[in-house]
Amino acid sequence: MATFLRLVHDRPDSSGPDSLTRYEPVQASLLADAVSTVFVCTTEELDERGFVELFTSLHATLALDLRMTPRFDFGTLNRRRALALFEGLSIRYLDLGLKSATMEACLTALDAVGVDHLTTTHSSHSNIVVFADADPDYREVGRAVGRHLKGKTSSDWEVVLRGPTEPPKSSRRAIFISHANPEDNAFVLWLQAQLQRLGYEVWSDLSRLRAGEVFWDSIETAIRNDAIRVVVVVSEASMRKDGVLDEIALAVSVERSERLSGFVIPVKIDKAPFASLRANIARKNTLDFSGGWGKGLAALVGTLRRDAIPRGSGRLDEMLQLLKPDSTTTALRARPELLTSNRLSVVSAPGKLFFMAGKPTYGAVGDEESTPRLLPLTPHRGGWISYYSAAELRTFGIEGLQAQSAVAADELRSGNVSLTSGLRVGERERLMTRIFNSHLNFSLLGRGLLPLADSLPPTLYVPSQLIDKDQVSFVDTDGRAHRRILVGRSERRQLFWHLGLTAKYLADANCVQLRLRVIFTSDGSRATISGDRMKDARRSFCKNWWNDRWRSLELALTTWLADGSEEIQLLSGDAGRLALSSKPQQFSMPVSIEEVQPTSGNDVDVDDGIETFLADGLDDLDDEEADFQ
Repeated sequence: MATFLRLVHDRPDSSGPDSLTRYEPVQASLLADAVSTVFVCTTEELDERGFVELFTSLHATLALDLRMTPRFDFGTLNRRRALALFEGLSIRYLDLGLKSATMEACLTALDAVGVDHLTTTHSSHSNIVVFADADPDYREVGRAVGRHLKGKTSSDWEVVLRGPTEPPKSSRRAIFISHANPEDNAFVLWLQAQLQRLGYEVWSDLSRLRAGEVFWDSIETAIRNDAIRVVVVVSEASMRKDGVLDEIALAVSVERSERLSGFVIPVKIDKAPFASLRANIARKNTLDFSGGWGKGLAALVGTLRRDAIPRGSGRLDEMLQLLKPDSTTTALRARPELLTSNRLSVVSAPGKLFFMAGKPTYGAVGDEESTPRLLPLTPHRGGWISYYSAAELRTFGIEGLQAQSAVAADELRSGNVSLTSGLRVGERERLMTRIFNSHLNFSLLGRGLLPLADSLPPTLYVPSQLIDKDQVSFVDTDGRAHRRILVGRSERRQLFWHLGLTAKYLADANCVQLRLRVIFTSDGSRATISGDRMKDARRSFCKNWWNDRWRSLELALTTWLADGSEEIQLLSGDAGRLALSSKPQQFSMPVSIEEVQPTSGNDVDVDDGIETFLADGLDDLDDEEADFQ
């Protein structure tokens, strides 16, 4: 018998003979006494209140995280607040995730923690919380940890399991996607890949229907017998398709007749008015993907997890099995591919930082045009930190600062100096990131890029005539020479388009991430168009820009920033040198995508007519003149 009170269900765990496991699932420990407890918990059904109560009531000394993707976004909680909770309760948190380690490796790491020390120094017992994924089986994870601790410590360990409620047995497993074909095919292929990556079984006509099949028979069978959810892609095109309307009617009928709550999930992907939704789905909660596919996917996956929709491992070979090579619409192939990222490696970083006091000023008084908002200065503890000394800053026209001290960058990062003493590791890393980003953006401004007003994080863009003929020659990843223009103009619409970027330092990977954007102006320089008008123009203008275009624009931009060399020099001074590789990082993938893409007519290679593109650089914009009036 247990030596303490515990709220339990009235049935014992029958999943196995392991004597360590007493109950399943439990609510919370009430009066823990002499028995040490391993509380194994999945987080799919855990909310903010349950998370806080778990640790405040259990009196744990250690939180062990074995999840592949540790997350703490429960209600208003986030990772920072969760770690602060652990610190306030004197709980040691360890992320030993199984992403790159075996269970055996995690147990070895657990030995290094000194669990026996924890159990003997705090009290006669100790409670440990283990976060685990539901897949693989969290029960087996808990038992493995319990057996390990029982053999390594002098305490009597009991394993308590809390996981998702088992869904009722059903042959329904597939997520059926109803959509307009071919209008919404690009979105469906993306959504299907994302859901399959997460382990969900997906049924769509793009991967399941074969030549010669009776379409409606296959679709009806899938909705009536196989589908556990029907995702209806709501768009201006789909609400006019008889086939989609028939699928909706059938899905709603199945939902009502079999009492399948939440069976139909509408997802809106464009500007289709809600008034266009048919009455049978208009009253349902519609997930909005029109503001961003990533945000929409997060909401959809949250709904699927809430409803405990079954999923597998999400392994690549399973995705390949679903996406057969003989499909006429799928281009996934089982052969390696070299992918070019949007990350530039940091080649060299300054070894020293300068701390200064005072109030910085820049340029002549009242000279707003020459006053950059992005100076190479980071405020900290009443002063300023920079890779530049006060004397060097004066050469840039930055006055009003007095030198205080110079410190080694590694000492500042480690917290061994007074400037960062008392700061936690995450705070020190964020400070170093802000310092890096301030110099990065200042250097890009120094190359002549212009800032987009009120953009956070800062967005910079190439103005007209900054580069000779607004075009750059570069060598693509295939070794061939190409040209790209970075600024274009449409005489018909009286608008310029400009290549822009947002650059951000990623401390954990020691690289700079570039995100490309397209900015529109009326004068080729600072007269940017309004925000809503900008979004409409960008959406229309870039709709036929595929991966190869964005990759080539990135390579053209980095080639120009590096002046054709192997490195992009950001600064060189008393503190040392800050430089990036001009070649983006590349990664090898075991599969490849054979992209069959329509040509936009805007590709400009060595042998193409550059003048034509320069003259009508906005012809990809739809004839929606109202957007530009």
